Amino acid sequence: EAFRDGLEDYEYLWTLNDLLTKAQAAGKSGPAIDAARELLTTGDLIGPSGAFANDASRFLAYRAKIAEAIVRLKGV
Repeated sequence: EAFRDGLEDYEYLWTLNDLLTKAQAAGKSGPAIDAARELLTTGDLIGPSGAFANDASRFLAYRAKIAEAIVRLKGV
């Protein structure tokens, strides 16, 4: 299950990055673009040393935000 979840997370991030790249290439801007760009940084989930948060609820919340950003970018 953990391996599958990791693959799904990778696919979410890849999709978000792809949509963001296409939107930027088309000259789009706005809050949805800014939010997507921010989500592509791992924020405080993974520190500079590579240490990561061990609270699963934070990762699930991050995943939900990515899903919402994907939906928003598809509408841009």
